[in-house]
Amino acid sequence: MKRGKSRIAVAVLLCIAMINSVLFGSAAVFAESGDAESASKAQVSSKIEDYLYDSQILTGSGEAYNPENSMKPSDSFSVKLMFSEISSGKNARQFPDDGVMTYQIPTDVITGFEAVKDLPIKEIASGNKIGTYSINASGLIMVDLNDEYVQRYRNIEAYLTFEGSFSQKVQEGGSTAEINFSDSVSITVKLEEKTKLEISKESGSYNYEENTLGYTIKVKAEYGAKNVTVTDTMSELLAMTGGTQGKPLTVKDSKGNAVPYSILDAGDATWKINVGDMAAGEVYTIAYTAKVTDKAFAGIAADRNASYNLNPKNTVTAEADNADKVTANNQPSIRFQRIDKTYSEQNGKLTWTVVINADKYLDLGGVTVTDTMESGLVLDKSSNITIAKNEEAATKLDWKDVSSLDSQWSYTFPKDAGKNTYTFTYKTNIPEVTGIAQNGATESFKNKVALRMSSDIIYT
Repeated sequence: MKRGKSRIAVAVLLCIAMINSVLFGSAAVFAESGDAESASKAQVSSKIEDYLYDSQILTGSGEAYNPENSMKPSDSFSVKLMFSEISSGKNARQFPDDGVMTYQIPTDVITGFEAVKDLPIKEIASGNKIGTYSINASGLIMVDLNDEYVQRYRNIEAYLTFEGSFSQKVQEGGSTAEINFSDSVSITVKLEEKTKLEISKESGSYNYEENTLGYTIKVKAEYGAKNVTVTDTMSELLAMTGGTQGKPLTVKDSKGNAVPYSILDAGDATWKINVGDMAAGEVYTIAYTAKVTDKAFAGIAADRNASYNLNPKNTVTAEADNADKVTANNQPSIRFQRIDKTYSEQNGKLTWTVVINADKYLDLGGVTVTDTMESGLVLDKSSNITIAKNEEAATKLDWKDVSSLDSQWSYTFPKDAGKNTYTFTYKTNIPEVTGIAQNGATESFKNKVALRMSSDIIYT
């Protein structure tokens, strides 16, 4: 349909134009009959880029991007595209009569947009809705302007907006992002080159057989990080197994692939490595194993309590040429439980449970355990005293073999007892002085277990 009209129809269309000016509030100019020649020469395209004349980047705060400032490569933003007709001149162009056009978002630079439907397209001068547009998952924008409006007005100026973020390609490096919306419309965005690193360090379960502790370090780059180094410092209670020169460290990327690294510093308790450049959003996982030192075990052995906790503090840092140093601390608590004793009340008796070497770190061969009761506690030798190794079923001990007194029993482990856990159970009376038998009051009696490792080492 041509936009030029015969003079006979002008009067009728003028009346219609008055109605439409009320309906659309248009700032566009009504197509007069004299426009027929220009319209016939104007280019018609179904591609929005042929009509683009300006664009804007709006930051997360809604303000227009200032070329003097920088944006973070990880920032989200909005894009405003402005497009128009030109009714005359050598650059004359007009929208198709059905108002249907498309535009492909430059996905090599912009991603992160959402598929949406039927968003309003507004005329720039009046702000009135003159059509709708939709965006699919591939970034194709489908524009549908009101066809009656398009056919009756010329020099239409409109805009649409969409949200997005910089692509992985942009985030991985470079000081600028060049966004070409069309051959004649583009924006250059200055990017912050400084990135942000995140780091964490976790410890696994202590291996009592090998006296080792596993560590896992995670380093994440918000966007492209250059020349990343990681430094780990353990306390003097721990040392690397095998030393870093033997490369006991493993470094893997988020897909589980091995990452090559170079050793910058190596020691028993300190190491420093370079893992090279990290892509935007990439996470490297570093794993290694540390061993409890002889100095730590000397401190453990010197302690005479029933339980000892070893708390080695560790610090790890990461930094890059374009990122500040970040730090993470880890301080596990490694328990060395030698003796544990609990009781329960049932049927007027106290049932006692004594657990020796719960963490299986002591060799109990030839070791003697002695349990001494005070405050009126008396062994109930009419019931059994039992012993259980690890998770095995309990077996009975003969009272004659372990006790010649009313308030004490003693047991010496065989030479092959090894690094195992042993659990003893037995019963006693409930002394009336405690009040437990009458009203459940808090106990005031004593029951002491001693573990004699040798003539000069006794744990209580």
